[in-house]
Amino acid sequence: MQKTLTWKRTTVEGLYENTHSGIFYSRYRLNGKRTFRSLGTTVLTVAKLKHAKRAVTVETDRQRGADIGSKFKTLGALLAETQRRLKANTVAENTTIGRAGNIARLQTHWVRGNFASFLARNVTADVIAELREHLLKTAEWKWKFQKKTHRGFKAPTVNQTLWVLRVMLDIAVEKMVLIENPFAISSTLRQQLFAKVKTPPQKAIPDRSVMLRIFAEMRRVPDRSERFNPNPEQRAWLEENAAEMADHAELLAYSGMRKEEATLSTLPPTTV
Repeated sequence: MQKTLTWKRTTVEGLYENTHSGIFYSRYRLNGKRTFRSLGTTVLTVAKLKHAKRAVTVETDRQRGADIGSKFKTLGALLAETQRRLKANTVAENTTIGRAGNIARLQTHWVRGNFASFLARNVTADVIAELREHLLKTAEWKWKFQKKTHRGFKAPTVNQTLWVLRVMLDIAVEKMVLIENPFAISSTLRQQLFAKVKTPPQKAIPDRSVMLRIFAEMRRVPDRSERFNPNPEQRAWLEENAAEMADHAELLAYSGMRKEEATLSTLPPTTV
C-alpha cells in the first residue's frame, strides 16, 4: 500500500501544501534548523503573497543573526512580552484593571504545573480544554474581604481569561516558537476551545392579531353584575379612561421607546 505524502511541493521554492488539511506552509532554514510555518490559507494565490512576505522577514532575521524564539519558549516569558505590549497601548482604567484580573486568574488557576516555566509548545487544544473546564467548574475563588468561597467562573469570565492565553500563543507563533496557535487552527475548533455563553431568551411582542385582542380587552368595561354596578356617569368615565390607557399601552408597544423614555411617558392623573 502506497503511503500518502503529507507535504506537496508547489512551483514556488519553499512553499508547500499540507495534503491532509490543504493549508499552505513556508519551509525555510534558520539557526541551523529547518522548519515549516503555516500561512493560514488554502488559497494558492494568497499563500504566494504571504510566503514572499515571510521570506523577507526570515532573511532579515538571518542577516542580523537573530536567535528566533530562544527567549519566548515559556509561558512566563510570553506573558511578560504580552504585558509589555498591552502597557504600550493607552486604554481606559477599567480595561487595564480587567486585563490585570484576567492575567492573575490565568496564572492562579493554571492546571499543568508551574505556569512560568511551562513550555509553550506543550500548550495543546487538550490542555486549553482542560483549563476551560477547570475554570468553569472547579476553580475556587472569593470576593475581596469575603470569607465565602465560590466554585467556578461564568463563561464570559472564562473566555476573557482564555483570551490572554490566545494572545500569548499568537506571540509564540510570531516568534516562531509554535507552528500554529491551537486557538486558530480552525473556526470549528476555536469555538470548542472557548466556553459557550448562554444567550438569554429574547422577549418578543406577540403577533399583531394577538396584540389587537389584548388592546380590545383593555378597552372593554365589564358588564354590570352584582359586584360591579356603576351608574351611567361612572361607566362613561371608566370607558373613557380604559380607551386612553389602551391607546397609551399600544403606543409603548409599537413606538420603539427605550425603557427610560417609556418610564417618562405617563398619563396625567384622572379624577372621578
